[in-house]
Amino acid sequence: MPKLSDVLEGPKRSRFAMCDATWLKMTLTARELRVLLALSLHADWSVTGHGRCYPKRDTLALATDLEISHVSESVRTLSDVHHLICVVRLGRKNIYYVRQIGSTTPMPPSDAEPYFTYLSQRGVRFVLVGGELAYAADTARSVDELGTLHRAIISDYQRGLTPARLAAAVQANQQAKEHIPV
Repeated sequence: MPKLSDVLEGPKRSRFAMCDATWLKMTLTARELRVLLALSLHADWSVTGHGRCYPKRDTLALATDLEISHVSESVRTLSDVHHLICVVRLGRKNIYYVRQIGSTTPMPPSDAEPYFTYLSQRGVRFVLVGGELAYAADTARSVDELGTLHRAIISDYQRGLTPARLAAAVQANQQAKEHIPV
């Protein structure tokens, strides 16, 4: 006879985190690896090939048995030093992108202004038209040329930033010097 809790909760489902074999060979600390695997466990890998997720820091802390401050520190290091994740910070909400399995391409910078500067340096220029992003007349490339990851990140910023923060990001984009990497 099944237990009442099994009937109410339904069948137990296993969840698996995707792990790139190169992560195990990197000089990640145990904390960083635990946070990276927790992000991977929460990620939807189907849309862009990159893992996209949005767990709260306390959810990551519970999943990894770490203090919230250690989770924040690990996220910063994974983004700024190892370039394995990109964090789209939208006020109180973060969206995380984990680097595509098998890729060695560094993830773009986290935060709106550095990210929009990064795009400008690759020939993608924006202006605001009625509060919406539009390509500037002097743009050399479109976001589509950079791939689905960048389309997703731009969409997240367009929908999630306050008008003032979006304007500051576009201003950073317009002021950056272009240097398209070969």
